[in-house]
Amino acid sequence: MELTTTSYALLGLLALRPWTTYELANQVQRSLRNLWPVAERQLYEQPKTLVAHRLATARRERTGDRPRTVYRITPKGRRVLSAWLRDPHGGLELRSELLLKVFFAEHTDRSTLLEHVATLRSRARSARDAEVGVYDATRDAGFPFPDRRHLSALVARLGFELQEAIDRWADWAEHEIAGWSDDLALPDDATELLERVYVRSAERPARRARPRLTPDMQRVVLEQRLGFVATTGPDGLPNVSPKGTTTVWDDRRLLFADIASPRTVANLATNPHVVVNVVDPIVRKGYRFRGTATVHTCGRMFERGLEKLRERGSTTPRERIRSLVVIDVTDVDELVSPAYDTGATEEEVTRRWLEHHGALHG
Repeated sequence: MELTTTSYALLGLLALRPWTTYELANQVQRSLRNLWPVAERQLYEQPKTLVAHRLATARRERTGDRPRTVYRITPKGRRVLSAWLRDPHGGLELRSELLLKVFFAEHTDRSTLLEHVATLRSRARSARDAEVGVYDATRDAGFPFPDRRHLSALVARLGFELQEAIDRWADWAEHEIAGWSDDLALPDDATELLERVYVRSAERPARRARPRLTPDMQRVVLEQRLGFVATTGPDGLPNVSPKGTTTVWDDRRLLFADIASPRTVANLATNPHVVVNVVDPIVRKGYRFRGTATVHTCGRMFERGLEKLRERGSTTPRERIRSLVVIDVTDVDELVSPAYDTGATEEEVTRRWLEHHGALHG
């Protein structure tokens, strides 16, 4: 049997440590399922192929009364793996049964097509949450291969970017499909649509790198705790709501709790794009954060978010928190009051507004 990409994937795992077939199968599911999915049948056949090519050895052992076979990479296996890793051959494939159904959707109807698009978005978000859950569990238990954390981060980042791209695509697709007939007949603007997708996409400038939340951005958010969150409803009308639980998740994300935010959460269900303004009302400086929001009602992300709120001093009872909203920040603007345009110092602006609020509340 010839070596396949799956053969080399298993050889790469054997280069880390010896494995039984059962352990290999579990490790593939844990670390390769979103990178190189492998059918269960292959997981039990491929190690034998490696042995046949003298790239691995198989040794029968016993654990109590149970026999097991332990596979180890050979020196030849390491040489072959090294040669394969240096070969630039290979590409990026996208395989999705649901996307195939979208491609042939003219044989269904608009509601079915919309359902498939929504499912693609939901599964992309679930995959992202699952990956975060695996990371949390691995971090808590101790990384099994700590010297490989930087390489894991490279691949994981691309996976998250693809999941976010599916999320954005689903928003765009639903907007386009909304104007189509129930039988998905060719719309009048089909040519224009193709033009927008192919020609304008080719002309689109490279996407700006996702910003990191600097220490000063994080300081302002953590100190103020109040963010004004702007969303847009399906009717196109804006909604702005103050969120007193606004805090920092990490250097790329913000978080707030849904305690009394029915309109905000309802808007995010149809349009995840959000703007959050956090401003120091005394110094008259702050930041505007733009991004996409994901609502969590349970699971690892929900539990982690509750922990973060408690760490930041929140005393809101758990039963009052209906969901948590995590915002992936895609753009940040600094906000500075025009009061500084006249040459005023921060000390002068601070004194002026302290006096103002003192007069209001004194």
